[in-house]
Amino acid sequence: MKQKMEVKDNLGNYGFLEFEIPAENQTFQNRKIIMMGMEFSRMAGILETLGNVPEGYSSKHKLDFLNWSKEFVEKNLEDAVLFFEKKLESVKPWNDE
Repeated sequence: MKQKMEVKDNLGNYGFLEFEIPAENQTFQNRKIIMMGMEFSRMAGILETLGNVPEGYSSKHKLDFLNWSKEFVEKNLEDAVLFFEKKLESVKPWNDE
């Protein structure tokens, strides 16, 4: 199953993010993980627009977002924004950019 999302900001900038999970693993939890990964990607895109993370960060780190979303769902956490902020703080400074 492929999940593809187009992310747009208010300035007309846009991009695409795509995640894929094998058909045999399409459980409710996996769908939840994919959707959360897409939400994290969307948050990173907004931060890029605001200049808080380097340009292209969301496309370079989409697999990190997927791993973070697995952790978020498996731990049954509730505040995605706080979780995402803590994860971003843990990877600063942006050494690989």
